[in-house]
Amino acid sequence: MLRPDVGCHLKRALDAGEPDWIAMTEPATSLLPVVRDSGCVVTYSVLAMQLPTLASLPEVPLPPAVSVQTVDVHDEGAAMSVEEALLVDVMHGGTDAASSRRDLPLEADALRHMPGVTLVAAVDAGGSCIATAGTRVVGRSALVSAVATIPEFRGRGIAAALTTAALRAARDAGARRAFLDASNGASVYARLGFAPIGRVTRCEREPDTG
Repeated sequence: MLRPDVGCHLKRALDAGEPDWIAMTEPATSLLPVVRDSGCVVTYSVLAMQLPTLASLPEVPLPPAVSVQTVDVHDEGAAMSVEEALLVDVMHGGTDAASSRRDLPLEADALRHMPGVTLVAAVDAGGSCIATAGTRVVGRSALVSAVATIPEFRGRGIAAALTTAALRAARDAGARRAFLDASNGASVYARLGFAPIGRVTRCEREPDTG
């Protein structure tokens, strides 16, 4: 149960123009009316999940004519650029897909300077990127992100196979457990061993159009 003064402190902070966004877990979502009254809107709600151990990861086969390619995030001359892989996530990913708030060049540049990142892509017979998945190792934990598949290739186990490939790379880099936010596809992650932790709701201040 939240202390009665929490809502008052939150309202004062939001009315003062800070912060620009807030992530809320239960039972804090009871304060959503306060957040909305202060000019913020709910941008997404995700299910936080965790995989307690990476010791045993399932073998998930890819469909015929689809292969996995590791994207070299530090080499702009690689066969597949970071931008090409991230575009699939920007257009077809979960919470932020096709959002005007996303900046592809900025995200790609951030990945190039971020330690512990693995980005894998599924390519079709013609060499086009059709799906992505990524991990970032922080300490002993792997954070899963950028899991996306273009619509015509969904339902074939590609996301599960790529996520497993990214998790293996994270395990090789020293991770022992993994976390992710599932906007959809929670059943896919459950088959890989992920279990729900709780729901996270993100709210952002509406842009000033004046």
